[in-house]
Amino acid sequence: MAVTITDIQRAGRYEPWLGINHSHVRVMRDVYPPRMTLNVRITGADGQVLAEGERKLADMSYLQGSMPTDTDNLRFEKRMIDTWLRRELPAPSRAVASGEAD
Repeated sequence: MAVTITDIQRAGRYEPWLGINHSHVRVMRDVYPPRMTLNVRITGADGQVLAEGERKLADMSYLQGSMPTDTDNLRFEKRMIDTWLRRELPAPSRAVASGEAD
């Protein structure tokens, strides 16, 4: 899989109207979700292109389920990417993963 990030907007925004004391504070609100645009190319072991195209990611519910003790500055973006990867590349079935035949 080859992924090129062409656009990214991190979760939250700076709100300069809050004043100089808050100019460095990223405000988290529902209206400021993380967003990302990717170009993706998935190839098989033989080099054949299996899928390709542009993907637009957004996590509109990024504030739900967040852990207040998590201090990773990219936690919302990472979770959005993890969720997308689970959808884009589903885990192989147990039979295939263990080498069992149907």
